[in-house]
Amino acid sequence: MKVSAESNKPARGVIDTLSAGFENVNKIIWILLFPIAMDVFLWKGPQLSIAQFVKRLFAWYGAALSAQLNQAGAAATSDLFAEMDQMKQAIEASLSQFNLFSILVGGGPLGGMLPAIPTLNLVASSGPIVEVVSTLAIFGLFVLLGLAGLFLGCIYLGLVAQQVRDGKVDFARLMRRVWRYWLSVLGFVAMVIGFAFVTGVPTGLLISGAFMASPSVGMVLSTLVAVAMQMAAMLMIMYLFFLADAIIISEVGPFRALLNSVRVVVRNFWSALALIGLIILISLGTQEIWRYLSAESWGAIAGIAGNAYIASGLTAARMLYYRDRYAMLEGAVAPVSGGGREQEEVR
Repeated sequence: MKVSAESNKPARGVIDTLSAGFENVNKIIWILLFPIAMDVFLWKGPQLSIAQFVKRLFAWYGAALSAQLNQAGAAATSDLFAEMDQMKQAIEASLSQFNLFSILVGGGPLGGMLPAIPTLNLVASSGPIVEVVSTLAIFGLFVLLGLAGLFLGCIYLGLVAQQVRDGKVDFARLMRRVWRYWLSVLGFVAMVIGFAFVTGVPTGLLISGAFMASPSVGMVLSTLVAVAMQMAAMLMIMYLFFLADAIIISEVGPFRALLNSVRVVVRNFWSALALIGLIILISLGTQEIWRYLSAESWGAIAGIAGNAYIASGLTAARMLYYRDRYAMLEGAVAPVSGGGREQEEVR
């Protein structure tokens, strides 16, 4: 990675990093057009609905579940079925409102690479609704929109990264490099899918066997697996928080980016945890504000602009933190303190 002159300064504290992130965005304020355009499209553009497909899918699942539990003949199956049916109805209601175009900002395992207001298209959308009922069409659109969303996200993050790393934006260089970023992101997605398949298939078979033997045991086992998955997701969010930044700032492949992100978090655990916590807290808090404002058209417009600015500033701050801390790991920056591990105050 090319280390700029600013990278040779001692690493900033967490609050200073957040402030510097917004300062960088102010220098390329036009970058806000990317998330603004996406939010306007999700708000007023056409909606690709899968409501009918979801109803058919859950009707089949409900019938299969009812037959399985009735066949078991356990005394507690009625209560168990009621709980699972309530869960099914909640999931069905949520998926019935899902707009396939929102996959453009989903980002897959990396989270949202192009910031948008997640609930905006569900609150005040006025675009035409196109129903997609074919399973093959839904799968194809899911893949195509996911690929397109990751590519748009790489362009957006690449522009922010150039400002953070180089102090200027070079469109020609970005267009030459963005394909490499995109392939690296896809490589990481493939790694996640492969890991999920290797671990998920045996786990799914085990849970299915437990349900067939005893619905109560199957329910307990599925709950334990769900808790384990939630814990694994939390660890993934924490230790791979800087993975996209590593791909684009350091311009490395997915495996090296994974290692870089883990190293940065492990080496700077408490300050990294503070930054991650603040970014998540600010993001969740402001999303609630945008959701409240989006009940009115003027509020939705204000929310779109505010979300674009705050999300872009947080993105730049995250990249700055990674750039500074990774440079320290590589010996490009002298440690803040003279101890063996970095001792940094979270300001």
